[in-house]
Amino acid sequence: MKRVLLTAFLAATTCARIPVDAGCVSKCGLRAFENCSELQDYEDKVVKEFEGLGWGSSEKVCALLSGWTVRMHARRHSDFICEEGWYHDEAQFCVLGYTYTETKTVEVFTSDWQASPLAHEFVHALDHTLHGTVGHCGWQIRGIKKALLKIQGRPDPSKPEPTCLLQ
Repeated sequence: MKRVLLTAFLAATTCARIPVDAGCVSKCGLRAFENCSELQDYEDKVVKEFEGLGWGSSEKVCALLSGWTVRMHARRHSDFICEEGWYHDEAQFCVLGYTYTETKTVEVFTSDWQASPLAHEFVHALDHTLHGTVGHCGWQIRGIKKALLKIQGRPDPSKPEPTCLLQ
Protein backbone atom coordinates (compact mmCIF):
# COMPACT_ATOMS: atom_id res chain seq x y z
CA MET A 1 0.00 0.00 0.00
CA LYS A 2 2.86 2.38 0.85
CA ARG A 3 4.40 1.69 -2.56
CA VAL A 4 1.14 2.60 -4.35
CA LEU A 5 0.83 5.84 -2.36
CA LEU A 6 4.45 6.76 -3.02
CA THR A 7 4.03 6.08 -6.74
CA ALA A 8 0.84 8.15 -6.87
CA PHE A 9 2.54 11.00 -4.93
CA LEU A 10 5.58 11.01 -7.22
CA ALA A 11 3.41 10.93 -10.34
CA ALA A 12 1.26 13.80 -9.08
CA THR A 13 4.17 16.03 -8.07
CA THR A 14 6.20 15.25 -11.18
CA CYS A 15 3.30 15.98 -13.51
CA ALA A 16 2.56 19.21 -11.69
CA ARG A 17 6.06 20.46 -12.47
CA ILE A 18 5.94 19.87 -16.22
CA PRO A 19 5.30 23.24 -17.83
CA VAL A 20 2.54 23.09 -20.40
CA ASP A 21 2.33 25.98 -22.85
CA ALA A 22 -1.36 26.48 -23.36
CA GLY A 23 -0.59 29.34 -25.71
CA CYS A 24 -2.74 32.41 -25.93
CA VAL A 25 -5.73 33.78 -27.75
CA SER A 26 -5.45 37.35 -29.06
CA LYS A 27 -8.12 40.04 -28.96
CA CYS A 28 -9.15 39.02 -32.47
CA GLY A 29 -9.28 35.35 -31.56
CA LEU A 30 -5.98 34.22 -33.10
CA ARG A 31 -4.40 31.31 -31.25
CA ALA A 32 -0.62 31.16 -30.87
CA PHE A 33 1.97 29.40 -28.75
CA GLU A 34 4.91 31.80 -28.95
CA ASN A 35 5.56 35.51 -28.37
CA CYS A 36 1.98 36.19 -27.35
CA SER A 37 2.39 39.80 -26.21
CA GLU A 38 4.31 40.69 -29.37
CA LEU A 39 1.64 38.94 -31.45
CA GLN A 40 -1.04 41.15 -29.90
CA ASP A 41 0.89 44.31 -30.81
CA TYR A 42 1.50 43.00 -34.33
CA GLU A 43 -2.14 42.01 -34.73
CA ASP A 44 -3.23 45.55 -33.75
CA LYS A 45 -0.91 47.00 -36.40
CA VAL A 46 -2.09 44.59 -39.12
CA VAL A 47 -5.79 45.08 -38.39
CA LYS A 48 -5.38 48.86 -38.56
CA GLU A 49 -3.48 48.75 -41.88
CA PHE A 50 -5.83 46.22 -43.47
CA GLU A 51 -8.95 48.25 -42.75
CA GLY A 52 -10.61 49.27 -46.01
CA LEU A 53 -8.68 46.88 -48.25
CA GLY A 54 -11.70 44.82 -49.22
CA TRP A 55 -12.35 43.07 -45.92
CA GLY A 56 -14.27 45.90 -44.24
CA SER A 57 -13.66 47.72 -40.97
CA SER A 58 -10.93 46.82 -38.49
CA GLU A 59 -13.62 45.02 -36.46
CA LYS A 60 -14.53 42.92 -39.51
CA VAL A 61 -10.85 42.17 -40.24
CA CYS A 62 -10.48 41.10 -36.61
CA ALA A 63 -13.57 38.88 -36.81
CA LEU A 64 -12.30 37.23 -40.01
CA LEU A 65 -9.02 36.29 -38.29
CA SER A 66 -10.85 34.76 -35.32
CA GLY A 67 -10.34 31.02 -35.07
CA TRP A 68 -7.07 30.92 -37.02
CA THR A 69 -3.93 29.47 -35.41
CA VAL A 70 -0.39 30.83 -35.87
CA ARG A 71 2.39 28.29 -35.49
CA MET A 72 6.12 28.07 -35.96
CA HIS A 73 7.53 25.67 -38.53
CA ALA A 74 9.54 22.82 -36.99
CA ARG A 75 12.73 22.52 -39.05
CA ARG A 76 13.39 19.23 -40.86
CA HIS A 77 16.43 17.90 -42.66
CA SER A 78 14.91 18.66 -46.08
CA ASP A 79 14.54 22.33 -45.11
CA PHE A 80 18.26 22.94 -45.30
CA ILE A 81 18.13 23.14 -49.10
CA CYS A 82 16.43 26.50 -48.55
CA GLU A 83 18.47 29.58 -47.76
CA GLU A 84 15.64 30.83 -45.56
CA GLY A 85 12.34 29.27 -44.55
CA TRP A 86 11.60 25.65 -45.40
CA TYR A 87 10.90 23.26 -48.25
CA HIS A 88 7.15 22.82 -48.55
CA ASP A 89 6.44 19.32 -49.83
CA GLU A 90 2.99 20.14 -51.24
CA ALA A 91 4.04 23.38 -52.96
CA GLN A 92 7.40 21.85 -53.96
CA PHE A 93 9.43 25.00 -53.36
CA CYS A 94 10.96 26.96 -50.49
CA VAL A 95 8.55 29.10 -48.48
CA LEU A 96 8.80 31.56 -45.58
CA GLY A 97 5.20 31.00 -44.58
CA TYR A 98 2.18 28.99 -45.62
CA THR A 99 -1.57 29.22 -45.03
CA TYR A 100 -3.46 25.97 -44.54
CA THR A 101 -7.04 26.90 -45.29
CA GLU A 102 -8.46 23.48 -44.36
CA THR A 103 -7.22 23.74 -40.77
CA LYS A 104 -7.26 27.55 -40.50
CA THR A 105 -3.55 27.51 -39.64
CA VAL A 106 -0.82 29.96 -40.64
CA GLU A 107 2.71 28.57 -40.42
CA VAL A 108 5.75 30.86 -40.40
CA PHE A 109 9.48 30.29 -40.08
CA THR A 110 10.07 32.62 -37.11
CA SER A 111 8.16 33.92 -34.10
CA ASP A 112 9.75 37.33 -34.64
CA TRP A 113 6.47 38.51 -36.14
CA GLN A 114 7.95 41.67 -37.69
CA ALA A 115 10.61 39.61 -39.52
CA SER A 116 8.16 36.88 -40.49
CA PRO A 117 5.73 36.85 -43.42
CA LEU A 118 2.81 36.73 -40.98
CA ALA A 119 0.99 39.76 -42.44
CA HIS A 120 1.33 38.22 -45.92
CA GLU A 121 -0.17 34.96 -44.65
CA PHE A 122 -2.98 36.90 -42.95
CA VAL A 123 -3.95 38.23 -46.41
CA HIS A 124 -4.39 34.63 -47.58
CA ALA A 125 -6.42 33.83 -44.44
CA LEU A 126 -8.65 36.88 -44.90
CA ASP A 127 -9.19 36.28 -48.63
CA HIS A 128 -10.02 32.64 -48.04
CA THR A 129 -12.38 33.35 -45.15
CA LEU A 130 -14.27 36.13 -46.92
CA HIS A 131 -14.03 35.16 -50.61
CA GLY A 132 -12.94 31.51 -50.65
CA THR A 133 -9.90 32.48 -52.76
CA VAL A 134 -6.16 32.02 -52.35
CA GLY A 135 -3.22 33.45 -54.27
CA HIS A 136 -1.75 36.87 -55.00
CA CYS A 137 -4.15 38.19 -57.65
CA GLY A 138 -4.90 41.89 -57.51
CA TRP A 139 -2.75 42.63 -54.47
CA GLN A 140 -1.14 45.69 -56.08
CA ILE A 141 -4.46 47.15 -57.27
CA ARG A 142 -6.21 46.43 -53.96
CA GLY A 143 -3.49 48.27 -51.99
CA ILE A 144 -2.30 45.13 -50.21
CA LYS A 145 1.31 45.48 -51.38
CA LYS A 146 1.41 49.04 -50.01
CA ALA A 147 -0.06 47.93 -46.67
CA LEU A 148 2.41 45.04 -46.41
CA LEU A 149 5.31 47.44 -47.05
CA LYS A 150 4.06 49.69 -44.26
CA ILE A 151 3.56 46.76 -41.84
CA GLN A 152 6.70 44.77 -42.65
CA GLY A 153 9.05 47.62 -43.51
CA ARG A 154 10.10 45.84 -46.70
CA PRO A 155 8.46 45.10 -50.06
CA ASP A 156 6.44 41.89 -50.36
CA PRO A 157 8.25 39.68 -52.89
CA SER A 158 5.22 37.69 -54.09
CA LYS A 159 4.20 37.84 -57.72
CA PRO A 160 0.68 37.34 -59.13
CA GLU A 161 0.01 33.90 -60.52
CA PRO A 162 -0.04 33.63 -64.34
CA THR A 163 -3.78 32.90 -64.21
CA CYS A 164 -4.61 36.23 -62.53
CA LEU A 165 -6.94 38.54 -64.41
CA LEU A 166 -6.02 41.42 -62.07
CA GLN A 167 -2.37 42.12 -61.42
